[in-house]
Amino acid sequence: MIALLQGKPILTNQELVLMIGGVGYEVKTTTSVIQRAAHASELTLYIHTHVKEDALQLFGFETVADKQLFKLLISVSGVGPQTGLSILDYGSTAVVAAVQQADVSFFTGVKRVGKKAAQKIIIELKNK
Repeated sequence: MIALLQGKPILTNQELVLMIGGVGYEVKTTTSVIQRAAHASELTLYIHTHVKEDALQLFGFETVADKQLFKLLISVSGVGPQTGLSILDYGSTAVVAAVQQADVSFFTGVKRVGKKAAQKIIIELKNK
């Protein structure tokens, strides 16, 4: 399992590739990380490896806390990795506050999250 990657970031069409020892790893990440990567000569990301039947995807985060929050989000039934990443685009502090305040409108503002999914996220994550 890949846990951490550190290398030279290369951006192509809003995709992030980390070059490490001559190998390029495509890493899906938040918009804010991509913006910072555009100006960095080296980048370190904590990695969540998502394995599904037809693909292996790497999701990268700047902090362990962001990675843990992502894992909590995708543990909610109906919330996949792309949706979890879209939610984290708003910032981990805002996500935690929205869960604590039961702010359904925060989550419904995210693409692919309806009212029922928003309520489910809040209910399932409230105690975590």
